[in-house]
Amino acid sequence: MTTNKQVWRDISASVQEWRQIGQEIGLNELQLMELGNHPQQSWVVDGDDWLTVNMVLPEQSGRSIKRLRLCVLLSNKEVVLLHEGELDAAIINRLKIHTRIGSSPTGVLAIVADVVTERSSPILDSIDDAIDHLEDAMVGKASDKQIHQLFHCKKLLSDLRRVVVPTMLTLNSLSDGRFRLIEKQYVPYLRDSYDYAWRAHELIDTQRDLLSSVLDTYLSVMSNHMNDIMKRLTIVTTLFMPITFLTGFGGMNFQQLPFGDTTVFYGILWAMVVIPVLMLGYFYHKKWF
Repeated sequence: MTTNKQVWRDISASVQEWRQIGQEIGLNELQLMELGNHPQQSWVVDGDDWLTVNMVLPEQSGRSIKRLRLCVLLSNKEVVLLHEGELDAAIINRLKIHTRIGSSPTGVLAIVADVVTERSSPILDSIDDAIDHLEDAMVGKASDKQIHQLFHCKKLLSDLRRVVVPTMLTLNSLSDGRFRLIEKQYVPYLRDSYDYAWRAHELIDTQRDLLSSVLDTYLSVMSNHMNDIMKRLTIVTTLFMPITFLTGFGGMNFQQLPFGDTTVFYGILWAMVVIPVLMLGYFYHKKWF
């Protein structure tokens, strides 16, 4: 499909064919080499007539982040978008709507950068909703499913960070004036995309801290619960200590011990009841349970 032939065109081809396309339009050796390298990260390579910008669009796929590669080849006259499969519909719609910005090659790059940075928002929103539910669940007794969801969210954030950080660095280099093919009037657009990526990066770190806090809270609740169980078991064990001693002492069968006397027998039975009750009252007075 070709849209707005005078300014931009997109080419759907396999990554193996990108190098041949680059040779046809006149990319230098470094750019041709980078087309086949680092496919899962954003980067930019300058050339004599072309500026090569590799973009990565994050997309949530189950329990991981799928990375869709989009390579932007920028010259003074046109922009070539290299991709596998269909071009992202959001990019096409944005290029059609913003005809004023899209009338310039750098404007097309700015639109692509804007769409790329916005792709992280739905993922971060879904993770933020999951964190809200996990915070409520972790205060009580969390299920195994919720524990798995917590680690799932941490993995999503880690995968998304691998996309956002290189994108942020690439947009920073595009907006700092080092590349002559970048028109100055579009630098604010690229800088705005950089700011958006920076905020996404900060939000990722914030959500990672929140997840760590949620996990720490859960572990603290579980530890307190376990300590409470051990305290109760210790109290029960302590209550039985005098009973065990008295039964052991009274059960010894020696002639010199006056156990033939029923008074001593009933005294031991009485002590086996009174002593644990007194101990229980002492524990209650000390608020140990």
